[in-house]
Amino acid sequence: MGRFHQLQKTLPKNLEAISGFEHVDLVIFFAPTSDHEENLQTRNFLRKWKKKYPKSLKIFTGKLANGWHAPIAKNTAHVVSTSEFIMNLDVDNFLSTARIQDIITNLRNQPVIKTLLTGFSGTWGDGTYGNIGMSRYSFKRLGGYDQKFSAMGFQDADLIKRHKKMFGSTAKRLSSKVTPPLLNTKSEGLNLAATHKEYDELKRENSRVSFARLASAREKNDLQVNQECDFLGVEAEKLEFLE
Repeated sequence: MGRFHQLQKTLPKNLEAISGFEHVDLVIFFAPTSDHEENLQTRNFLRKWKKKYPKSLKIFTGKLANGWHAPIAKNTAHVVSTSEFIMNLDVDNFLSTARIQDIITNLRNQPVIKTLLTGFSGTWGDGTYGNIGMSRYSFKRLGGYDQKFSAMGFQDADLIKRHKKMFGSTAKRLSSKVTPPLLNTKSEGLNLAATHKEYDELKRENSRVSFARLASAREKNDLQVNQECDFLGVEAEKLEFLE
C-alpha cells in the first residue's frame, strides 16, 4: 500500500462521514509492500477502526504479484464490494456527509445503470479525478479498469470514456463540498511499481491504447476490457478478509 501516513488522516474522517448511512460502506484493499514494519502498523490501524465501525468498514488484503498496479488494485476493491452502486476513493481523498447525500440524491433522480458520477474538482492534478462512481452492473459490463494497462496513468479517463460510449452517459460532477485531498506525488505510487518509466510515459502508453480501442469499437463488447482474464483484480482465493 505504501501510504499509511495518508490513511491515518483520511480513514477516521471518512468512516465518520458514512457512519450515519445504513447502506453505505467503505471497502479497503490493502496490498502489503516490502516494508514489513509499515505493513504491521497498517494492519493494526485497520483492525482498530474495523472494531469501531464493524458495519461500515470492510478490509481485504492480498499481494500484487508484480508490484503496485492501479487498475488491478482498484478492480479488487470494486469486485469484493457488494453494493449496487460503487465509487472509487483513493487513499488520499476525503468524504463528507454532504457528499454521500449528494450521491444518494443523484441515484434517486436518474436510472442507476446510466449513472456516471465524478468527484473531480475541476482542478487537474489535485488528486480528485479518480473519484468515479457507477453501478456495479455497468462496472462489470465494462470489465472494470484495464488490467493490461501499465502500472498507472489514464486508467480513470479510460473507464469514464468507455462508460460514456457504451451507455450513452454523461459524467455528472458532484457539487457537494469535501476536504481537498492530501498532497502527494505520482512518484509515491511509482516507487512501488515494477517499472523504471516516468508517470507521463506510462500515461501516454495507456492513453494510446485507450484511444485506439475507442476509435475502433463497433459493438458494445469491443469496449469491455479484460475479457481474457479469469478474474478481475487479485484472485479471490488469495485475498484475506481482515477482522
